[in-house]
Amino acid sequence: MQNGSDPGARAAGQRALLRAIGGGLSRDRVLAIGRAPTAERDVLDALNKATTDADAPVKIAALVRLTGVTEARTKAWGELRKLADGGAREALFALARAGDPTSIDKVTKELASTEPEARLRAMNVLIDAGRLVSTADLLADAHPGVRMRASCAVLSTRAP
Repeated sequence: MQNGSDPGARAAGQRALLRAIGGGLSRDRVLAIGRAPTAERDVLDALNKATTDADAPVKIAALVRLTGVTEARTKAWGELRKLADGGAREALFALARAGDPTSIDKVTKELASTEPEARLRAMNVLIDAGRLVSTADLLADAHPGVRMRASCAVLSTRAP
């Protein structure tokens, strides 16, 4: 849709994305938010509306997309900070991926969690944030699944 030369198909695709952003299953809405072209005014309006949604994953996804829009960036980061401070994990992870030191510290502490999935989630966020060295201890984790996934993540990470 974003690079298509057929204006009718482009318009139909954008309408479908706007409908998906506006309602439906949470996962479908988050996917549509991630794919919609933010250069379009209708999309920005839909994203702004989604930031007030009661569905937290939809709200956070819309805020994350708006961090890439110059005129909405400051407000979106502020809202993500409020959500993270209120306990929203995905908002915390978004801030950490963006390099926020306080959020990175909080996520780094999750590497010591007793739950293997929590350690892996923290590892993925830290790798996305460019903090590969912080996750090195997981290569010697007591849980074999954590060791394996950490090894794969390290091997698939490109050097800067």
